[in-house]
Amino acid sequence: PSPAPASTAPASTAPAPTAPASTAPASTAPASTAPASTVPLGRGGGIKRG
Repeated sequence: PSPAPASTAPASTAPAPTAPASTAPASTAPASTAPASTVPLGRGGGIKRG
């Protein structure tokens, strides 16, 4: 029966990979900074017009 609970331990390592999966969504955060760059670009265009 001990080996059975031991198997549940490896099952915990499965959820562990889901943590790195969180880093994937983190990449979408930098993607947000990309659109942020377009904001300064828009401001620059306004200055040029002025």
